Amino acid sequence: MTIVSIAFKQRSPRKHMSYRKHLYLIFKEAVNNAAKYSGCSELKVELAISGKGIRLAVTDNGRGFAEGERDARGGGQGLVGMRQRAQEIGAEFTVRSTPGVGTAVVLEPSNGGRSRTLGTRTRPANGSFAP
Repeated sequence: MTIVSIAFKQRSPRKHMSYRKHLYLIFKEAVNNAAKYSGCSELKVELAISGKGIRLAVTDNGRGFAEGERDARGGGQGLVGMRQRAQEIGAEFTVRSTPGVGTAVVLEPSNGGRSRTLGTRTRPANGSFAP
């Protein structure tokens, strides 16, 4: 049996519904990817709240992947979607992976509320996140 305990030492900043939705969907996709592809024996989820905002880190000890490998498998759309969602909420999105070691997916507040690495972009009228 696995026991999960969640405790907040600081009150969560009030965020708009669209922010909460994107945060949840990024979390869900990162956990799903780890469960589906990594072969990990351990999955760690960290949610940190500070004055700057919310930081989410999903880390596994699975097989990891080399840069470009996910594209060779024909996948990577989940990562593309997570990156686009992070852009929508003005957060920075990072994926670090090492073959044989594992993967870390990190979402954190950016400087000034806008992503330095992704810029800004508005979602098309049809609501699609497709590139």
